[in-house]
Amino acid sequence: MPEGSSRLVRIGGAAGVIGPVIALTLVFYSVSISPWFSWQGNALSDLGVSSAAVYFNNGLIAEGCLNFVFAVGVFAAFDWTRLKIPVGLLVGISGVSLAFVGVFTEHSGSLHGEFALGFFILYPLSLLVIAGVCFRRGRLFAALSAIMGIAALVAIFLTPHKSGALAIPEILEALILSAWSVGVGVFMAARGRFPVRGTTT
Repeated sequence: MPEGSSRLVRIGGAAGVIGPVIALTLVFYSVSISPWFSWQGNALSDLGVSSAAVYFNNGLIAEGCLNFVFAVGVFAAFDWTRLKIPVGLLVGISGVSLAFVGVFTEHSGSLHGEFALGFFILYPLSLLVIAGVCFRRGRLFAALSAIMGIAALVAIFLTPHKSGALAIPEILEALILSAWSVGVGVFMAARGRFPVRGTTT
């Protein structure tokens, strides 16, 4: 891999670590300063139209922007396959969708829900696509990515919850996706490549 590409991979990897840390920290901080918030009775997005909005929304925007940088790093790391374009696009669009969740709050009506759904569906799908692309080069990594992608979809769509009270499904999916992003991001930042065999620095 050319030095310029390796540098992009490292920068993208760092973004893949920092973004989730910022977002989750600000989400939990927003919860901590919102005594009215209930994990069983609210959606996380309710925080985006409350006194904690500045922390919650900016956390999502920051994570969305950093996830786009992460997507650029993933794109650079996939220089060994023509499928790098759909992989990069899926990760990148999911990041943009998350940023727009913070921009277009619940006060924006259906637009907010569309961007939220875009993130919650596209990011797990990107893990499944990555698993398929990487299967021959790293079966363990591909299997873990597939499991986490499926687990994320199960968490958001099948976790029992009251109508409109999506906080638990949302945080479960966020934690699963963050774990994948941080794990892959650490590897990319340290090695300058994706965690599968056959890619070189």
